[in-house]
Amino acid sequence: MIIVNLIKSEVGYKEITIEGHSGYEVIGKDIVCSAVSTAFYLSLGLLEKVSKDFKYFCDEKNAKMKLQIAKPSDMSNLILENLVEYLTSISKQYTKYVKILNN
Repeated sequence: MIIVNLIKSEVGYKEITIEGHSGYEVIGKDIVCSAVSTAFYLSLGLLEKVSKDFKYFCDEKNAKMKLQIAKPSDMSNLILENLVEYLTSISKQYTKYVKILNN
């Protein structure tokens, strides 16, 4: 199962961690894992265009991605809200394979 852990402050998302394999299909053919990682990398690409106040970590071997926002802005919040909405949509369609945790 993919676990998405969201940490939000009063000014926006501070951290998003995604870890695990969905188990929907074998690695390399898993559309759920593919959708989640594509959404993460697309959001990361957008963040790179509008902000430098973030760090990210990706470990494909251990199936872990982490994004930390040092100074949330209106633009970074918009990008991350979009990511969270998309991940939430996936988790509703594939309830056995993706879980969202809000902290």
